Amino acid sequence: MLSLFEGQNLAAFPLRQALFNEYGSPDRRVKKIEKITRFRVDVCRSSTGANGGPLSSVCTIWATAKSESELDLHLNGSLPLDGAVEAWIDSVGKTIVTGRKDALSLSLRAGDQKRLSSLAKAMRERAASRQPYTYASHGNSAREIARGLEKLQQVLDTVWK
Repeated sequence: MLSLFEGQNLAAFPLRQALFNEYGSPDRRVKKIEKITRFRVDVCRSSTGANGGPLSSVCTIWATAKSESELDLHLNGSLPLDGAVEAWIDSVGKTIVTGRKDALSLSLRAGDQKRLSSLAKAMRERAASRQPYTYASHGNSAREIARGLEKLQQVLDTVWK
């Protein structure tokens, strides 16, 4: 895929280049690396319904590169926001994380990517708990979310050393 951006200054966009290399771009029409800001970073990209949209049992994770040192993360769909995840949100603070019924937004700066592993741990704890789920799909989606967050942290660790 490097030939797609041939002649462009890729060194000026290490975050976007790393995200593109790992996840690709949801819009194949974009040909300039500086124009690609949004990436779908979940691990269940192939789980789509008959209409081509994500299944209701899937949590989609989108990363938006605001700059090369700042990233917004948006989780939407089948997302458990109770138990260990709720405790994680309270411990991190409402200024960094905003949540509502089925969505969670998180702002990260370079060096903050360790928060992804702590959220992934909270998701795994919620999946393993015996507390009833709001929706039956939350157990499976919590594990998929954890895998997606851990994979994203690995990508960010290579860029944000």
